[in-house]
Amino acid sequence: MVQIRLSAPFFAEIAQSVEQRTENPCVGGSIPPLGTIYEGDMFINRFIFHFAFVVLFQGFIFGLGDTQNIEFESNIAVISNSSQIAFNYTDNDPLLDQSKSTIVSEDLIRAYSFSESLTGTNIPVEYQQYLYVDFVDLAASTLSDRIIIKGFNKLKGRVYVNDHQVPCDQNGFFSYNYELTNLGKQVIYVTFTTLDNKFITLEKKLNYLYEPEFLLKNVELKRDVTYFYNSNLFYSIKDKSTDDVVTRADLAYFLMILSNSSYDIQTVLYVVNDVLEDDWYYDAVNYVLHNQLMGEFLDGNFYPERVISKLELLVTLARFLNKDLLDNRDLGFHDFSSNHWSSKFIAASLKSGLIEQSSYLNPDQKITLLDFVDIVSNMQAVKDVFLVFDDLDQGYSEDTDGLLQFLKPVVSFLEDSKDVQSFQLDILSHRPNDVVYQDTVVLEGLVFPSLPFSIDSFLVTPNVLGKFSHTLKLEPGANSIRITRDELSNTFTILYLHGYDDLSGHWLEDLAAKLNYLDLLMGANDFQPKMRISRYEFIVNSYPFFYPLISEKLANYDSTHDLGVTESITITESNDALSVTESITITESNDDLSVTESITITDLEDDSVDKDYLYFLIENDVFSLFEDNQFYPDRTMTRIEAIAAIVKFMTLVDEGYLNSNVSKKFPFWDVSSSHWGRPYLEAAYNNNLISKNNNFYPDKYLTKDQLIALLSKTTYAKKQLALVFSND
Repeated sequence: MVQIRLSAPFFAEIAQSVEQRTENPCVGGSIPPLGTIYEGDMFINRFIFHFAFVVLFQGFIFGLGDTQNIEFESNIAVISNSSQIAFNYTDNDPLLDQSKSTIVSEDLIRAYSFSESLTGTNIPVEYQQYLYVDFVDLAASTLSDRIIIKGFNKLKGRVYVNDHQVPCDQNGFFSYNYELTNLGKQVIYVTFTTLDNKFITLEKKLNYLYEPEFLLKNVELKRDVTYFYNSNLFYSIKDKSTDDVVTRADLAYFLMILSNSSYDIQTVLYVVNDVLEDDWYYDAVNYVLHNQLMGEFLDGNFYPERVISKLELLVTLARFLNKDLLDNRDLGFHDFSSNHWSSKFIAASLKSGLIEQSSYLNPDQKITLLDFVDIVSNMQAVKDVFLVFDDLDQGYSEDTDGLLQFLKPVVSFLEDSKDVQSFQLDILSHRPNDVVYQDTVVLEGLVFPSLPFSIDSFLVTPNVLGKFSHTLKLEPGANSIRITRDELSNTFTILYLHGYDDLSGHWLEDLAAKLNYLDLLMGANDFQPKMRISRYEFIVNSYPFFYPLISEKLANYDSTHDLGVTESITITESNDALSVTESITITESNDDLSVTESITITDLEDDSVDKDYLYFLIENDVFSLFEDNQFYPDRTMTRIEAIAAIVKFMTLVDEGYLNSNVSKKFPFWDVSSSHWGRPYLEAAYNNNLISKNNNFYPDKYLTKDQLIALLSKTTYAKKQLALVFSND
């Protein structure tokens, strides 16, 4: 039984056009558990494995490009409603002793191997119920730079991908996002440790292909172009676009490489005026001249940079294929005479399948790289080159030294695990850092061996099967629950927070509760997630997230950058009625944050918002006033307006925010390069304020859940979340 699942054909992968690709939103999450195995023979082995307590970070990624609900989604993959805690002596644990080093030799590695062979392609029959790995949707060749590797180790052992340990959930399930860094053919090793202190390593061969940037609906041609870019048939192919023209030098180089000529090119020299020995096409020109595939012109020049026509390409390829030339006959082209001197070559091209019969030949058409690939891909020699990409038996070299390096941490763990004293506890009712909305919870789980242990100061006695149940009273915020037995101890954290009534089951539920606990949200029972955000609501809701950053920024300025605020009264008279409005002037000397200007807002109440904050945003162009100094507080903001405002503000407090060095391919099709908000959207995407998707819908109205999700990704909120909730 083969345990590595057969992958989808590569044709299916490249059939998806570039504009239809989206990333899997659950990359890095664990697959749903298929059930926990609690078998007696697992617990009576001659030793117990040491397992490090892994707190899985459940992060949030918010996107503004949902093509269905057009709302932010939480990128949380629920692995199961339980958690495993391992307890080890901290005074004599060799794994915690950094001074200890295990000398791992090849003989020692082979001593721990399950079989004589260090690797295999299938799970051994006796372990197929307990070990499994799946390279999700991976064909022999792939264009993606990331691979999702899922599976399980139900033997309570470890899982490694190459030499990296992969976290597993309490049932042994794992999901790992493996990043490919090198193009070409390579091998990935997945290693499982077993209860009998052995390891089983599976190897997976693949070919990571370079993906050119082009749009094409023809699936077969798209595949051929991709293969062509990954071959060595064209000089500097990766520097060329499919729209680039093909020159005589390009054609000569292609034919020389395809021929795999073995004769000494230096002994066959043809002197042409415009080809020098230092030119990259020097050998190629000599090759085509020697084999009479192409010729020099009457003036003694080869003209290597001249663009080839379709007729020149077909004549040259027919010569290269050495096809029999047929007598003149009607070729059926309206724009090409059968009496033309090259008609025999065109007839040979039709017969050999280089081109298909049609009404027009277009003999003078200038050949682009896309045209070139479309024609030469019909040559059998080129097809043979393409076959190698999906052939797992060609191009791979055995790298025993590399494999031994990958297995060293595996064997070091198996060596150290012999002497570790531990007990294992599975909390089935909750996961680490679970958010709960009541002050009392019941912890339930299993413990092995089934002996009494303590939860905080309370002694808990499990039943004979190791099952236990204990009621806990929680305090608001993070509750660190200490679980101990003898000298062994570990900590389990549960978060008791006050949630919003109308966010039950919403993707923002837990994050909103955390932000509320940090006093970053309005204190109310209702959150109103789908409320449209007006300019006024943006000011109110952004204040707790932004104002601390302003204070921090200003605190870094010396006394020569004092911010001065003066008040004056502006009196206007209209129709014998006096109108009094407040004018606040913000002045600052040599301060990058604002300029000296007088602001009068005519459509806001005096006590409606924090005016220092509002005027700061206006002075620094985060917001602007309209005619007659109106703010339009009730005007609903669009998604792109909100992004622009946030990015403008973050640029004020972080000079490098707009010029982030993060290099990402811009994913949103509905925001063109000329769109006014494109630079702000790029900065937001590069700073992980939003996630990848096909569309952004810039003119859609912003809702409150989307705004809070955005604000939670800004600097102050992230710092506060990390300080209080250590795994956020």
